[in-house]
Amino acid sequence: ADSPEKSMCMTVSGSNVVVSKCHNSNKRQKWYQDKWGRMISMATKTCVIFNTKTWNLSMGGCRQTAQDKFSADSLNRIHVFLRPRLCAAVSGTNVVMQNCVAGRKQSWDFPQVVR
Repeated sequence: ADSPEKSMCMTVSGSNVVVSKCHNSNKRQKWYQDKWGRMISMATKTCVIFNTKTWNLSMGGCRQTAQDKFSADSLNRIHVFLRPRLCAAVSGTNVVMQNCVAGRKQSWDFPQVVR
């Protein structure tokens, strides 16, 4: 998933979801989405999970809950089913969920995300 900066990619860093410079060979930047809308890291086979306390995104065991189900809208923003009005955003080097607004910080080049 490319961030608005285009050269920055969504990256697994331990249990955190961050953005770092894109490298084609970096498996920690490779993602796929299954039919339930879970965003799964090819490197760790774990899922992106919305943390309801911090509003951060972290990596964890794949379940089928509203906390790990994501979709995209026509503005290429990534939403989590648990809180549809929140969108994935770049905050420093972290990826967090914020109230949805139009703009580059919440727009992702991630064609795999289920619409």
